[in-house]
Amino acid sequence: MEFQVLGALRVLGADGEQVKVASTAQRRLLSLLILRAGSVVSADALAEQLELSPGALRTSVSRLRRLLGPELLVTTPPGYELRTDAIDVTRFEQLVAVGRSTEHTAEARAVLEAALRLWRGEAYAEFADEPWAMTESWRLTEARAGTVERLVELLLDLGEWTESIVHLEPLITAHPLRDRPRSLLMRALADSGRRAEALRAFQSYRSLLIEQTGVEPSGDILALEHAIATTDAPGGALPAGPVSCLLSDVMEPDRLIEARADEVGPAIGRYYELVDEAIAARGGVRPVEQGEGQSVIGTFTTPGDALAAAVQVQRELLHELPWLPVRVAVHTSEAELRGSGRYLGGAIRDGERLRAFGHGGQILVSANTVAAIGDDLPRGASLKEVGTAPFRHHHPPERVAQVVHPEMPSEFPPLRVTTAPARQGASAARAGTSGCR
Repeated sequence: MEFQVLGALRVLGADGEQVKVASTAQRRLLSLLILRAGSVVSADALAEQLELSPGALRTSVSRLRRLLGPELLVTTPPGYELRTDAIDVTRFEQLVAVGRSTEHTAEARAVLEAALRLWRGEAYAEFADEPWAMTESWRLTEARAGTVERLVELLLDLGEWTESIVHLEPLITAHPLRDRPRSLLMRALADSGRRAEALRAFQSYRSLLIEQTGVEPSGDILALEHAIATTDAPGGALPAGPVSCLLSDVMEPDRLIEARADEVGPAIGRYYELVDEAIAARGGVRPVEQGEGQSVIGTFTTPGDALAAAVQVQRELLHELPWLPVRVAVHTSEAELRGSGRYLGGAIRDGERLRAFGHGGQILVSANTVAAIGDDLPRGASLKEVGTAPFRHHHPPERVAQVVHPEMPSEFPPLRVTTAPARQGASAARAGTSGCR
């Protein structure tokens, strides 16, 4: 049997015909068991969550077992277990994982489209407002939104602007205050030659956001609006060919908000200023790339300039905001330009994966950058190898270096991956890789 909860509950038999589960009590019970499939749910927990007496629960289980069969719905003290992985949620998550790890754009698109076709409505639609289903329904809704956004990115890379907009319109309706779909819509309109419409889409979103929340759009979407308005990337023309990317973000901002509620907002604003100043001082350019959270990205024609900007950022943050945990990565790659001030392919994404392995105050450097930089290091800086990390999908782990500078901390925990770190103090790798796509 196959169980489907990405929409109204549906059970399909081995012949593909729908199995009728008519009773609301049995549908609630089955939905909860699907949510916990593969694990035993105690009878007490089931009775409490479904507001059934022990006797009524046993009756519902007995009737449901007659529909499903004893091999699927098993009595296992202290309760019951639905033994199956033939669930549309499981299939959706498997396809999304494959689609996100596939580097070939057309193949990734096909896989993500197949994942989204599994949805027929709201997850756990009949019971999404019940306490036992709320968290899972919300999680899956977020996963669906993120999958649509990733699919649209791929469609934009393929020049499928109309189809991108078709996917975005219902997502924007469902999440009117979400930045990412708005920025993707602006990119789709601008790349298809509809700049005026892209700018109107921004103004409409800005007005709604201020009216509903009292805050301005994020810095990234403001940079996108500027790039579209000036038909160029903010700060000048983006470099192409071998490009070195600086990528920074703030770690665990939610935890910081809890600990320093009154200080975080101004501190992050100052962080943006410091990174922008460092990028500009070293001749870098901000591409129109939408990173997650407090991400800032700059691109440079030489790795030496990117590293110098990274060192400037961390030194100034250490002086002004030593408690703000900002991690930085520098990654070098062949990069192909696509309109509206952005890059085609995985150049930025690979740098973001590298950055994710770092810690606050740290600067990580990819093997590509180490190979390209030679002796063009910032004054007083050196590199040391700190481990390996699988930051490119379907490729072996690659060596990762860290910038060492006398005015910055040099000791950090191991990379945030499961691979074993290299010997501390080893010289940085000088052998390059095949590019960051």
